[in-house]
Amino acid sequence: MLTKIFFSDPVEHVIRAFCVFIVFTVYNNSCLHTFISLRLCIQFLINKCKKQIDLAISRQWIQVYSNRKRQRYLTWDQYFMAVALVSAERSKDPVTQVGACIVNTDNRIVGIGYNGMPNGCSDDDMPWGKNSKDILKTKKLYVCHAEMNAIVNKISADIRGCKMYVTLYPCNNCAKIIIQSGIKHVIYYDDKNRHKDEAKASQYMLGKAGITIRKYNSTSTQLNIGTLKSQL
Repeated sequence: MLTKIFFSDPVEHVIRAFCVFIVFTVYNNSCLHTFISLRLCIQFLINKCKKQIDLAISRQWIQVYSNRKRQRYLTWDQYFMAVALVSAERSKDPVTQVGACIVNTDNRIVGIGYNGMPNGCSDDDMPWGKNSKDILKTKKLYVCHAEMNAIVNKISADIRGCKMYVTLYPCNNCAKIIIQSGIKHVIYYDDKNRHKDEAKASQYMLGKAGITIRKYNSTSTQLNIGTLKSQL
């Protein structure tokens, strides 16, 4: 860790130059020249590297050698929404990728899902479009939504009272499944479909069932994985 702090790239170059000066002055066997060179090199080292050293000390030295916890860590909300966002990247849907994460009262993840075709139905054989006049040739009647998959994939026998983090506002069908499963809190990332009748019906049912639903509050923290670029 000391190596990382004091021998970052800019500092390493200065130290190498410093060593060259030492060898040069010793070789010339001049005490006066050695003293002057040492003074100049030390001053140069301080002027050029003070900011890097101070920054390293403040961010690494204190964290490693003090008893204080790290300050810049993810909140529970950020962590669980990040899991939902990363899960969405597993979706084969070319238009909308959605992920969901179910969390119990102990902040343990008990279910994860993303939108995709039912088990046994090849992703290569099923339709993924939505603009065909023939509804049977669109994805609408076939795709299992992320919320459904998270619930049926649960690793807990009972998810009553749990929270669900989902990247898109739930549709009416998913709202019914959420209600029936006993989930009591829904946190969503995007609400681009709130104007649709399906989302309005969802909001109505969730409200009647006493389920709290709120929009996720994004911060400046960046989540960049592959093509995924989101704010947590």
